[in-house]
Amino acid sequence: MNLAEEFGFVPPAICAVTKNIEQLNSLWEKNYKSLSLIGEREGSIASNVIDKGDSLIGYSETARKEVEFILDQTKGSSINWRESLLCPVTNLNNRSRASATILLRNCNLLPSSDVYITEQTTPMYSWIKAIAPETIGSEYVGFERSGGAIVNGIRHEDLTKLSFEDSSFDIVSSFDCLEHIPEYPKAIKEVHRVLKPGGQVLMTFPFNAKHQTTTRAVVNEFGDVTHLLEPEYHGDPVNPEHGVLCYYHFGFDILSIFYSIGFRDAYILWHWSGATGNLGGLQPYIIAIK
Repeated sequence: MNLAEEFGFVPPAICAVTKNIEQLNSLWEKNYKSLSLIGEREGSIASNVIDKGDSLIGYSETARKEVEFILDQTKGSSINWRESLLCPVTNLNNRSRASATILLRNCNLLPSSDVYITEQTTPMYSWIKAIAPETIGSEYVGFERSGGAIVNGIRHEDLTKLSFEDSSFDIVSSFDCLEHIPEYPKAIKEVHRVLKPGGQVLMTFPFNAKHQTTTRAVVNEFGDVTHLLEPEYHGDPVNPEHGVLCYYHFGFDILSIFYSIGFRDAYILWHWSGATGNLGGLQPYIIAIK
């Protein structure tokens, strides 16, 4: 099925900024009819895909052409739209393709941009590197390593103590990383330090659209972890067999951390686009400007 045709009854894309729950509620009120219809149609599409094996055809902005998206889904199970719908050309999923669009349209990603991304072994790193050749990527490969160390061809960085000079980058991008850092304010402070004045950070992480962040686990001074909720592990490209523990599901209060550290603006950008396969209803992307 062609996604542009399937969603031809609603706007081709919805993109809106919110800084608190009140603004998010207003966004929903103004777009309630469209968002409700989108949810119904996405449910219908998912059923057809699961039951009949229908293919989903749409425009991949990262490949710059129409493609048949790959669904990362086990037959008979539900579809995680956010992590699925891979572009067969760039191998980027829904979340990553939307992030790429936001980098280009909202963060002014250019061939001349100095970019740091907190991953190096992923299709997202490869895509950004192809756009901006000066891009630097890294992975966290162990607390015993020094920042900037190269391990088996991979650069090591700890986001709470980066090895880069002040004001090094136009853009810092970090996708589904912050929730795995117990002392995440230190990471935000480091991102602010290495950004140039006017530079932007684009992040994704679990966001619960509530006032307050949910803490799932804490670590004491000895490194012992106490779980406050059922342990949740996410995929880790460096350690795919074990994954990495999730400490937080963030709420709108995360924006106050950005402001307190010195960012002049911070907001949640909500994005959905049917024709380009950015499904799953409105999805949150966090932008902060130094």
